[in-house]
This record gives sequence, C-alpha cells and structure tokens, in this order.
Amino acid sequence: MPRSKTNYGILPRNHFSLHWLVLIFKMMESKQQDLILLKLKSLIRKKSVLALTAVAKKDELQVVEVPAEDKVMGHWMSVISVSGEQLHITFKVQFSIDMARSYAMQTFKNLTSEISNSHSKDFIREYCNMVAGYIKNALIHNSISVGVSLPLLCRGFDDLFFDLPARAFSGIDRWKLVHNGNIISCASVIEVIEDLNFKDLDDETSLSGEVEFL
Repeated sequence: MPRSKTNYGILPRNHFSLHWLVLIFKMMESKQQDLILLKLKSLIRKKSVLALTAVAKKDELQVVEVPAEDKVMGHWMSVISVSGEQLHITFKVQFSIDMARSYAMQTFKNLTSEISNSHSKDFIREYCNMVAGYIKNALIHNSISVGVSLPLLCRGFDDLFFDLPARAFSGIDRWKLVHNGNIISCASVIEVIEDLNFKDLDDETSLSGEVEFL
C-alpha cells in the first residue's frame, strides 16, 4: 500500500497575509513606543530648564547633549523618583559644589554668611524636588497617577551602580545645563509599564518658582 504523502511546502493562502500583518503591527507598536519615550524625554528636559530658570534666575540656559554612556559627570549626585503603576521615572543631577553654589546665589541672596557646601547641596536637592513636581503635574494632567520620592544625595560615582532598565520599553537621556561656564549634568531613566495615552504633555502648569528648604 503506497505511503501517504503530506505536502508541508503548501501553506494556507492567508498565512503570508497574517505574517505581514503581525510584522506591520509590531513596527507600529515600536514606533508608538519610541514616540512616547521621546515625548517623556522632552518633557523632563523642558521641566529641568524651567525649574532652574525659575529658582536660579538664569536666563538663556544652554542645553548640551551628553552621550548616554557617559555616566560620571560630577562629584555629587542628587536622585529623585516619579513613579506610579504605569511608569517609573528617575531624575538625576550631578554637580560640583562650586557649580551648585553659582546657581544657588539667587536663592541665598539674603544670607548674611557665605553660601556653605551644605547650602549648595540643599539647593540641588530642592531643585530636583521642583523638577519632579513639574513632571508630576504634567502627568496628572494626563490622568497618569504618580507619586514623588524624597531626593537622595550620593556621590557621582554611585551612578555606575545604577542598573540599566530591565524592561524593553525604556529609555535613558543625558544632558547638561550650562550658564556662563557653570554646568550641572542631568539624566532621566524612564521605564514604561503600561500603555500611556497623552492629551497634552506641554501643559504649562507652573509651581511657585521658590525653593523651600525643610
């Protein structure tokens, strides 16, 4: 009795159509994720400039690109987290005491003594608080619920021990803010957990522009 033959080389007609639909869907999903990350990175950069302009009274801040692999950019680092069920954002600022002091002068203009190292560190911590507050306001405006951590202070070298995002839907951004040669280095680490729908991330809701030291 002849052995039956099965022709595995013949596939259903709709197989290739389905294959291309899956590829197109994945490409569209990837582009959508890239767009979301781009919007979030732009938001954080914008708020970092807005907050520093407000508290340091420094107009015409320059934003300078920094390669993502350049980690240690300052002796000190302040870190704050903006997190919720849908995403995690870590904002980091690396700085030297002298650079921080130059930006803190306006805040401590009524101080009778010299601006101390402690004052300079406190200024950067509260600057991180302000940036995080701006970010939180913009996200809540888009119905994205988040909370803000307390700002932490550590050494700039500790950034080497921060793990890269484990999620595929994540991104890292690094930049410098420069005014008259005075530099602070900023970074954001974004991890998106659930799909996000933005109404308007350019919300101009502002905070007071005053740094409050607790």
